[in-house]
Amino acid sequence: MTEIYLEMLDLLKKEMKDSIDLINIADENPSQQLEHQIELLTAIKKYADHKKASKNTSRPCDLGTTCKDFVTDKEMDFLLNSNNEDFSGFVIKEQHEDAVDETDSETQKYKIERKIRGAFIPEIEAFIPESIVRQLDLKHGDYVFAEPYQKDSRKFNYSLAERGNGENDDRIQWNKCVVQKQGAMFVIEESLELGKIKLGEAPHAAVLSDEDVRQFELADGSVIDVACLKGNEHQVKVIWKHG
Repeated sequence: MTEIYLEMLDLLKKEMKDSIDLINIADENPSQQLEHQIELLTAIKKYADHKKASKNTSRPCDLGTTCKDFVTDKEMDFLLNSNNEDFSGFVIKEQHEDAVDETDSETQKYKIERKIRGAFIPEIEAFIPESIVRQLDLKHGDYVFAEPYQKDSRKFNYSLAERGNGENDDRIQWNKCVVQKQGAMFVIEESLELGKIKLGEAPHAAVLSDEDVRQFELADGSVIDVACLKGNEHQVKVIWKHG
């Protein structure tokens, strides 16, 4: 197993330990708190096993082969939208030893895709954490430079290269939403920026997932940014918690 998988496994074990520490005997289903990490572990293991099998059969990994070819859509969603920012920035694709590094001759810029949480660079299959997206004020379609931390590193230092069109018609984001506790649920109905959240002219409310409530340590009155895909406005993900 290569260095990237060992690093991801170490980070995953830390996240699992943190989740175990949060388990409360009063929880209706304590095992649900580990489902997110189990999904991640499955996705990482399946791709690592594929790499090992390819090596044992002396069949080099095709440069066009990606993690998406060996994990389910659900597992890939967990990799893309993990709450643990330490997973972000890893490159899943591994180049063939004889591949030419185009960045040796000139600095290459990469177009980003804004995801529900964070961003993604398809060309090198790198994940950009939400915190970096905010620091650089990145928008869908922007171009970034991705400089490895060190030689052979699977994580990068990012910087803005060029502004794109900034359009992503499939993604909706509501900023500075106020969390309300309603019985056992945590709900958003209002934004400090917009007032009542609306879909068209109709008021809109969304229930936050138990996972997001735990991961972001939300409480009544917390102020958060959320995002979702158009057509799934009731399935929002928390992408940021304001202090």
